[in-house]
Amino acid sequence: MRGDECVICEVPLGWEIIGRAPEAQCPAGYEEIDLELECKGARELRCCLPGHSGGQGDCVGWALEGLLYCAPCLVMLIVLAGLAAWLVRRRKKKVE
Repeated sequence: MRGDECVICEVPLGWEIIGRAPEAQCPAGYEEIDLELECKGARELRCCLPGHSGGQGDCVGWALEGLLYCAPCLVMLIVLAGLAAWLVRRRKKKVE
């Protein structure tokens, strides 16, 4: 097995996979072996949520990366909230 949508497996350097068992047959001059693949989890949100259909993704630090990715959005929300609060206070001062 070479992984799924949440686990990426690669063969070691210098090796290659020819076809996929059981439908693929070994070409002449080759033999089938079991090789330890190097697998790592994908860094995707869907791979870290409960109930997903794939293997366990690489979830360490995902929340922090997601927060950093959304940082400009968070800054804009804070600025808009501050502007709204300032406008409300200004309007209240005019009414008094």
